[in-house]
Amino acid sequence: MKVTVIVNPAAGGGRAVQEWKKAEQVLHGAGWTPEIRFTKARGHATQLAAEAVDGGSELVVAVGGDGTAHEVVNGLPIPGRAIFGLIPGGTGNDFAKTVGIPLDARAAAEVLVKGKPRVIDVGRVLDRYFLNVAGVGFDAEVARLVNSSPKALPGPVAYVLGILRAILFYHAQETTLTMDDRTWKGRALLAAVGNAKFYGGGMMMCPHALIDDGRFSVVVGGDLNVIEVLMVLPKLFKGEHLSHPKVTEFESVRIAVDGPARVPVHADGEVIGTLPAVFDLLPRALPVMVPVSPSRD
Repeated sequence: MKVTVIVNPAAGGGRAVQEWKKAEQVLHGAGWTPEIRFTKARGHATQLAAEAVDGGSELVVAVGGDGTAHEVVNGLPIPGRAIFGLIPGGTGNDFAKTVGIPLDARAAAEVLVKGKPRVIDVGRVLDRYFLNVAGVGFDAEVARLVNSSPKALPGPVAYVLGILRAILFYHAQETTLTMDDRTWKGRALLAAVGNAKFYGGGMMMCPHALIDDGRFSVVVGGDLNVIEVLMVLPKLFKGEHLSHPKVTEFESVRIAVDGPARVPVHADGEVIGTLPAVFDLLPRALPVMVPVSPSRD
C-alpha cells in the first residue's frame, strides 16, 4: 500500500513536527516507507493530498490538528477509496477524539499500522467538505479570531478567549434555516451544523451528532445576550447547553441558511465565506483509519 504523510509544521505552534518524529519511528519499525510532504502555506495540504491520490497513494495521513485534517480531506476524492489517516498534533484535535485516535503520536501511528478503516459521513458547505462541525454567525467569527491567535495556546483556551473577544461586538442576526421538514426563522447568534459532536478543542456543541448516522445535528443559538452567552459557555464542555430556552436542536440532511450577507460561514473552524449557504451531507463517503476497538462518537 502506497502511503503519503502530510505534515503541517505550523500546527500546534510547531508541535506537529515533534509528534511526527515520534510516529515516524513506529512506522519505520513496522517496515513502512511513506512519502513525506511538508506544507508551506495555508491551503497547501489540500494540494498535496490531491497530488498524493493522483500519484497512487491509497492512504493519506495528516499530521496536525483539525485545520490540517480539514485541508487534507478537501484534497481527497469524496466519495472515494483513498483512506484518511491522522496523527494528532494541533491546537484542537476534535476529530481524533471523535473517532478514538490516541493523542499520543506513537499510539496514533500504531492505529495506522494495526487499525481498520471506518467509513464515515462527510459534510459539505460552499464547496468545502467538513468532518466535525460547520456553522454560521458567532462561532464563525470566533473561529476567525482563534485562527489569528498564537497556535501555542491549547484549543479550549484559544476558543474561550475568542468567544470573550467576539461577544463584545457580534450580535444575533435575522436568520432563516430551511431544513428537510421545517423552517426556522428568527434572530440567531449562531447555527451550528454537526457531523460530529465536538469543536473548539472539546466543546460539545452538537452532543447528539453521530459521524455515520446519515444526518446532521443542527443547533441554533437564538437571540442570546452577553450574560446568557457567558452562562451557556461552561455548559458547552458537557453538552448541557441544549437545556437553555434560547438553544434549539434539529436533525436534517440538508440545511439552507439565509441572512445578512456579512454573516460569516465556517467549516471545521476555517472561515470559508458568508451567507447564504447550503449544508449537504454525503453519507458513508470517507474511509478513516481508526482503532480496532470502536470509539464513542
